[in-house]
Amino acid sequence: MVKALSILVLSVFIFNLSQANNNFSTPLPKPKKSFTLTYIQNEATCTYLVAINTSCSSSIFTRDNISLAFGDDSDNQIYAPSLEGPKSTFKPCSSDLFKIKGPCAKQVCYAYLYKSGPDNWIPESVKIYGHYDTSGVTFYYNTTIPNELWFGYSLCQHPTAPPPYFPPTTPPPPPPPHFPPITPSPPHYPPTTPPPPPPPPPPPPPSSSYRRYAPAGWFVLAITGLAAAF
Repeated sequence: MVKALSILVLSVFIFNLSQANNNFSTPLPKPKKSFTLTYIQNEATCTYLVAINTSCSSSIFTRDNISLAFGDDSDNQIYAPSLEGPKSTFKPCSSDLFKIKGPCAKQVCYAYLYKSGPDNWIPESVKIYGHYDTSGVTFYYNTTIPNELWFGYSLCQHPTAPPPYFPPTTPPPPPPPHFPPITPSPPHYPPTTPPPPPPPPPPPPPSSSYRRYAPAGWFVLAITGLAAAF
């Protein structure tokens, strides 16, 4: 009994350890701002079957426009600008299938989703069945996608080109007004040597009454003097 219980506990421990290793080996999706379309290297056209599972925590319905870009490490990129379907598409706990045509990728190793809209759509996983990979490759999300930003991850061994960039539907606010810096005026220092005093004002000119009546005054004085003499 004890031996059987020990074997059971050991089995559970090994199972949990293997699950933890799988979780650590799976990269987490993240936003990528510099995602742009690449040139199609392979002119052939292949059909891909894409299964998108929506999380049960997602909104009841979504009006968001969902785009998908995926490809291989040889610059073969498949781009679906709008994944459309019936009204029941992308409902919680649902799985939706899409047929997408594009260049023939050898091994799909990256996938990015783009959401534009007001609703809180949460994807659970994206599984892509390719022309050369019939077993499919799964990309796990289980998180909210930021609005108007490519979101996903890459499993490629070589760097890949990012998905296309979309400008935001809401224009950014205008930049704040620019005010030139105020240059302070130079300080005023009084002169060290005092300035010379102003010149004295000129003397006033003689009055006209003096010139007119001066002779008459002398005449009166002379008459007075003569009268005193007599």
